[in-house]
Amino acid sequence: MVTPSAQLLAAADRIRDLAAAATPGPWRQHDGWWPGTLGVVASVLSGEGTDTEVRALLPTYEETPNSEARNVRNDAAWVAALSPAVAEPLIWILEAGAQEAEAMEEQGEEVNPNWALLKLARVLVPTGETP
Repeated sequence: MVTPSAQLLAAADRIRDLAAAATPGPWRQHDGWWPGTLGVVASVLSGEGTDTEVRALLPTYEETPNSEARNVRNDAAWVAALSPAVAEPLIWILEAGAQEAEAMEEQGEEVNPNWALLKLARVLVPTGETP
């Protein structure tokens, strides 16, 4: 059985690896319109000024400029908000939780399986994937 502290550390490691492989933030959401091809497009951009690159492109294939089809604006805003810039504080929180869980385990105390940090760790690294 995988301990809660191991689950939390595995989640921190996963976030660290994903963030290291991704383009550094900040990222931001941007709207565009490509008539005749992709329609209304929401994108996630990195960089600033003229040094901007597309990180993700979410087309609607709708020709209406203000189309809310497929919820692309909100999806792009979500992706941009969770750029690699959030990795460091998230890793710190997961590692601090792992230390707390490990101390409880060493004292023979049960770690609450409904603890929000543990639930987050299970989403990031499903139990079957945890070392």
